[in-house]
Amino acid sequence: MTMTIVDAFLADKEVTRGISGNTRQSYYTVLRDFSAFLHGADPIQAEPDDVRRYLSSQDKLNPHTITHHISVLRELFKFLQREGRIRHNPMDRIESPKCWKTVPRFLSENEVYQLLEAPVV
Repeated sequence: MTMTIVDAFLADKEVTRGISGNTRQSYYTVLRDFSAFLHGADPIQAEPDDVRRYLSSQDKLNPHTITHHISVLRELFKFLQREGRIRHNPMDRIESPKCWKTVPRFLSENEVYQLLEAPVV
């Protein structure tokens, strides 16, 4: 991946979204991994099958992490499209995996009574 594309994308995110240093590093890591998967090829040349194969290669990651990778790639290709560097976005038909949401823990009946009987400070 050409570093100028990554740098331009990350600079755009910093200006338009005010991303933090940690977010910038996270985006960079995903883009570096994607570039390595493409054997250093420019993402401008990536096809939907390249993206699908990349995401399939990440199958050991949890669904939340894969969703993050998809989000970063989606943002990169939207940026490239806005900049007129690509015509067709290879992420158009890529869906994020469904992630389980944690169920909130409710208070037991005994805990509710203890809370109601507690002194007000």
